[in-house]
This record gives sequence, structure tokens and C-alpha cells, in this order.
Amino acid sequence: MEQLDADSLNKGQQRLEKLIGGMYLGDLCARMLESAIAAKELSLPLSSEQLRQAFTSSLASKIEAASSPADLQQLLQEELKVQVSPPAAQLILEICSEVSSRAATVSGCLLAAIVKHMKLVGQEIVVGIDGSIFKLYTRFKERISLTLEELLGEDGNKVVLEVTLPLTGRWSDPPQLSEDGSGVGAAVIAATAAER
Repeated sequence: MEQLDADSLNKGQQRLEKLIGGMYLGDLCARMLESAIAAKELSLPLSSEQLRQAFTSSLASKIEAASSPADLQQLLQEELKVQVSPPAAQLILEICSEVSSRAATVSGCLLAAIVKHMKLVGQEIVVGIDGSIFKLYTRFKERISLTLEELLGEDGNKVVLEVTLPLTGRWSDPPQLSEDGSGVGAAVIAATAAER
């Protein structure tokens, strides 16, 4: 994490984003793989630069979604363009899972802290979340929900995580996918401020 921060364009800033953001999860996986290679725990004929270019958050998600060890090995060989042994494929899967699980756990901890701080524990609330990791990463939403249950007990089930917003203006209408969550969020904040 320290080296990723040092190598980033915004050193010392947005550290939380670097733990959970889609722009960084693939890079974190690549850096952990580099460490495993340096420690002789993993053998891959790729340079650090090749690993960082190949390892995106999207690839890490595909790795975790592989349905069998054979499918995982084939995926890695296609994506990395090198032979990958079954033990190496398994270690790569474990590293991707560790990185994404930590990101989901941090996200869940943040949400639980906000729910507790706002004294909303026990109430059914909907949390609108934007971002490709939440929308697309294998089991990410499920892992956040598990963290909420661990921290809030049964009340964790009352926190509904959605990537959708009702675009009609009536909250009773079914939600629809919002592709511009940041823009919609800014508009909602501006409208709320204007009403005051």
C-alpha cells in the first residue's frame, strides 16, 4: 500500500480510495504477486511492468469468477500470455480474493460506522452506491453485506445496498440503473440545498 501510494499521482491523498477503488485493486494484486515472486512463493515469467499492465480489477474479478481450477488456469494463460501451473493459478486466485475481500471489508466497516454514527441501527435503510467495483466485481456486494452482518448483527440485514436510484422522483417507484451516480448525487445535493 505504501509503495502504491508513493507511485501514485496523488501521494498521501485519497488513501481510502487506494484501498477500495477499482482503479487500484488490480495494481494491489499485481504488487502482491510481485512480492510472492520475490519471495520465491510464485513463479511467473513476467516483469513487474508486465504484471501491472496485465492486472486490472476486471481481470481480478474474472479470476475470482472462474468456475473450476482448469477454467482458472486457462483464463490466466490467455490473459497473461504465459504458462501458469495449477499451484500458481491457485495462489493468484488467493491473492485476488484477499485484496478484494479486504476492500469489501473496509467498505462494510465504513458503512457500519456511518449507520452507527447516524443512529440508524435497526432501521431499514437503502444505501445508494456507485462504482464499477460494487456493480461488477465478483461477490463484492455479498462481502460488504457479510461485513455489515458481522458488525451490526441481524440489523446488518436491514442495510440494503443498491446501485440504482428511482429516476421518476417518486421513491415508491421501482429503482432504475443510474449510470451517472456522481452527477445524480451532485444534483440531489444541489436540489436539497436550494430547498433550504
